[in-house]
Amino acid sequence: MDKLDSNKISIGLCGGTFDPVHIMHLELAEAAYNYAKLDKVIFVPAGIPPHKHTVCAQPIHRYNMLALALKGKDYFELSKYEIENCEPSYTVNTIKHFREIYPSASIGLILGYDTFLDVVNWYHAEEVIEMVDKFLVASRTLSNNENKKISPILLNKTIFLPFQPRDISSHEIRALIKNGKAITGLVPPEVERYIYENGLYRD
Repeated sequence: MDKLDSNKISIGLCGGTFDPVHIMHLELAEAAYNYAKLDKVIFVPAGIPPHKHTVCAQPIHRYNMLALALKGKDYFELSKYEIENCEPSYTVNTIKHFREIYPSASIGLILGYDTFLDVVNWYHAEEVIEMVDKFLVASRTLSNNENKKISPILLNKTIFLPFQPRDISSHEIRALIKNGKAITGLVPPEVERYIYENGLYRD
C-alpha cells in the first residue's frame, strides 16, 4: 500500500474567501508545500464566512476561479466542502471533516501572519489548535511585543515559512476592477479572463 492509500500523508489546508484568488494565495501555498514537504495542499473556499459581512462574488465563481488557478498542479486540490455547507464556514468543522477523510494524516493550516495572530479568537479555538498538527505561517520579523501576543501552545505548533508576502489583497484587486484599472500580474491570467468574461467586481 502506498503512502496516499494508507492516509499517512501530510496535508496543508488553505482556506479563505478567495474573492478573488490572487498570486499571493498561490505563492504562500507553494511555499508551504515545498518548505513543509507536504504531499498536497487542499484549497477550501468559504461558503458563508462567519466574520465577513459581504462576499462580492458568488461561491460558484470563487470556486471556478480557484479551479482555473490550480489547473495543472496535481499537488493542489480544491474542495467544495464549505461552499456546499449551509452553515457558517468555521475552521473547526472543516478540520473535523478532513480528519474524517484522512484519519492518520498530519494536517497543517496555511495562514497569513495577521490571520495567524487571530487564531486564539476563533470559534472553538482550543479545539482547532489541538486538532491541527502544524500552523504554516507566512514569515514576518517579529518584535518582542508581537511575540508576546502569540500563545506558547500555538507557537510550539508553528512553522514560519521562508516567504515574505507582497502587499496584494483581494480588496485591492476588487477596487482596481471597479475603477477600471488593470489587474494584470495580480491574479493568474486565466482568473483575469474569467473575471472580465463574467463581469465580476464591476459594481
